[in-house]
Amino acid sequence: MQVTFISNNHRMNIPFVFGGDILIHCGDFYAKGEQDPDLKLLNEWYSNQQFRHEFFIPGENDDPVLLDQVNGGGKLTEATLLNGKLVDVDGLRVFGASFFSWQDNEPYGLQTLDEVEALTNSIPRGLDILATHVPSFGVLDESIPDENLGFLTLRCRVQKSRPYVHAFGHDTGASGYERFEDTHCYNVAQNWDQSLWPMPTTLNIEPHCNQSFLPTETVVHS
Repeated sequence: MQVTFISNNHRMNIPFVFGGDILIHCGDFYAKGEQDPDLKLLNEWYSNQQFRHEFFIPGENDDPVLLDQVNGGGKLTEATLLNGKLVDVDGLRVFGASFFSWQDNEPYGLQTLDEVEALTNSIPRGLDILATHVPSFGVLDESIPDENLGFLTLRCRVQKSRPYVHAFGHDTGASGYERFEDTHCYNVAQNWDQSLWPMPTTLNIEPHCNQSFLPTETVVHS
């Protein structure tokens, strides 16, 4: 099954149309401070993509989506919001969560250690895909030397839950692949330093696939 990941595009790739089985946007569709009360821009972007299943995990810049979620949701009509939610997609077990702190976005970030631990503990075992906005601490999160942008509690949970693939964004200068113990980690943030129009990452992932199979062998750049 082809799963396409993208993050931190800040609406810069709206002219591009992609297609496949599953699309997972790992957040920061919007630019900082951008307003879109009815989520018109995001819904239009998703309506132009050609996937059977489409999901969105909000980043710290996605205030329009986060405000809608706080108010009960319903304005994101062209994709499924994944923020602390587990879904089964044709046999693929997918869990999505934003996982950013109040330091990144004071109105909507995780405010207390209890909130961090509760979200961390909600990540189940046996996942084919864990999709978050923020990386695990120390995993593709250090584009600025000696400054890790990832969460330590998330790293600890990934070690315990051992998802097959962990996809995330947030650190736009650290995009790429790294294997963290049994988990194949992809920072899918768009890196504007490398290309004006970076392409998303597409993987071939099968449900409950053999852990010895490396998805790096099946990366497709659309």
